[in-house]
Amino acid sequence: MTTKLSLSYLTARDPSILAFNRFNVPKTQLTFSTKMDSTFTVSSTVIEEEQEHVNVFLKIRSDVDFNDENYEVSDKNFIVKKMHNLSLVKNVYSFSNIFHKTQTQEEIFNSVVKPKILDFLNGKNYSLFTYGASGSGKTYTIVGSPETPGIIPRSLDYTFRSIAKLIHEPTVMPLPNGTTIVINDAIKKEMESLKNCIMSSTAQVNYKDLYKQMQCRLSSENICSVSFDNGTNVSIWVSFVEIYNECIYDLLSKEKDKRLKLGSTGNDTYVKDLTQINVRSASEAFMILQYGLNKLNYAKTNVNMHSSRSHCIFTLKLVQTSKNNRHVIINNINFCDLAGSERLKKTLNRGSRLKESNNINTSLLVLGKCVDIVRNNQNKQENKLIPFRESKLTQIFQKALIGSEKMAIIININPSSEMLFETHCTLKFSAIAKSIVIHEQIPEVKLKKNRLSRSLRESLEGLENSDKFNLQIEESMPYRLLKLRFDDIKKSNEKLQEKYDDLRVKYEDLRHKFDNEVMELSEVDSLVKMEKAQVAENYSDALESEQKRHLETVSKITEEYEDKLTRYDNIFSTFFNSNYSPARPSVVYLSDSSDDDSDFVEDYSKEELIRIIKKNKKTCEEYKRKAERMEMYRELYRKIHTELLKLEENCDDVSFCD
Repeated sequence: MTTKLSLSYLTARDPSILAFNRFNVPKTQLTFSTKMDSTFTVSSTVIEEEQEHVNVFLKIRSDVDFNDENYEVSDKNFIVKKMHNLSLVKNVYSFSNIFHKTQTQEEIFNSVVKPKILDFLNGKNYSLFTYGASGSGKTYTIVGSPETPGIIPRSLDYTFRSIAKLIHEPTVMPLPNGTTIVINDAIKKEMESLKNCIMSSTAQVNYKDLYKQMQCRLSSENICSVSFDNGTNVSIWVSFVEIYNECIYDLLSKEKDKRLKLGSTGNDTYVKDLTQINVRSASEAFMILQYGLNKLNYAKTNVNMHSSRSHCIFTLKLVQTSKNNRHVIINNINFCDLAGSERLKKTLNRGSRLKESNNINTSLLVLGKCVDIVRNNQNKQENKLIPFRESKLTQIFQKALIGSEKMAIIININPSSEMLFETHCTLKFSAIAKSIVIHEQIPEVKLKKNRLSRSLRESLEGLENSDKFNLQIEESMPYRLLKLRFDDIKKSNEKLQEKYDDLRVKYEDLRHKFDNEVMELSEVDSLVKMEKAQVAENYSDALESEQKRHLETVSKITEEYEDKLTRYDNIFSTFFNSNYSPARPSVVYLSDSSDDDSDFVEDYSKEELIRIIKKNKKTCEEYKRKAERMEMYRELYRKIHTELLKLEENCDDVSFCD
């Protein structure tokens, strides 16, 4: 694929005489001689130090407005406030450091990577990951731009300026499986041909000018001074791969879309036939970095205009050989830019974009599972099986994930309101990852035995080529039987391999479908929780309104009945206090009564009036009982309202992603 010049093209500063003769630049003295002598007799030694955990850093995207209603930064703590739409209670996440708008790329490098490069120069392994949702700024953090170089170009510049005077022509070439071979004329010619091919292709884009633009920015940083034993040979090699749709591609190979497979030696997993190029300056390393970046898979989505569709791993390999090439130390520093997790509802991916998104989410899901199980195994002293083999990414970084090598993760988040769900899930991953304990191991020092190996091979080749030896073997009956048996086993094995490949394809399809279903169910569960919280809130408002209406009705009825009862009592008192003759009907005149009482100015006998008054009193008592019943209903409404408030609090306690 082609890349436009408007993208971020980065480089590191080439070491020069001026870089090493600058005044007022403090230096840190490292001694490789001590390291070499102390490790010749040590193999896979575990460093006995106090317990150390994975360093997890938080990088907040600076070109997006920070939402103070949802988040808060306090020292090294990132506080997620209660979110109305997500029913999320207040959570606090702690980090090794938090980089906000005011922090520069240089400060990030000095805090995260610079101390680890010193360990790298002393022969230790280190891996750095950038993790986050799509569009959160991961690639910018690790690569940067010519104006603001990221972690990789700054690491290249710092490394080569520190050891530029000590780098020599390599005498051995590292292999992907961790061994080495002596470089002969044929290997040297092939290495130079590949490097020249890459340099010529990158020269067309004029990357050297971009590199020179960054020199003045990078050369001001402090460097360290490293000393070696006389005769110690130091060389640096680079490799660049991407994991696209669960397939590994070599970005530095001459072959287009060269797919690679994984191999293993003991507990180590490596990439077979991986291209590794020797570099002798930051300029060469920069050219190779750009060559690989141009071959990466990018695409436009609804979330990110320039979205990485694969995980990419850029590796620096330091090879130290002692006198006579008898002892070798090989260690790596890996920079892994993880592809961003994506929600299908937001990206609206279709076709190949959907397949890419599924594979990205699946590999990140496996990464999260592995990290969680490693954390539980360490904390609970368990020995559960860790599913590293479910993803190429976790297989490659198995040693780092179990804590055998130092590892750091930069968590990138987009603080906008539209990315609340993705931010919450990313922060949950960081909380799990920072709990992993590191039990660092020093890389094993290998003893080469080239002379002995060469003599043995020559003896065996001479024996096998002997006509007499071959004739004796071929004429023997056991040999023919074994050969027939071997051919049968080979054919059977080929058939089994075909069946295995078919089953593997079906398994991958089913796994992708399952992961998609899990994601869909997670989204449905989140929507249900949101609707549940909304229903509870609406019901609470409706209940409060209904309760208020009933209370007003009860008060009105009670007041009306009390007024009528008062009037009836007045009429009754007036009637019995007046003079009348019990033998004949009388007329009652209530001159001081109101217009409402005019209905009672009629001719009544005493018995009739008493009966009416008793009836009215009975009616008033009935109204009083109804009023008491309404008061009881009001108290019941109050209890229901209290229970609903408790229910709403319980809903808020449920985490959105659980």
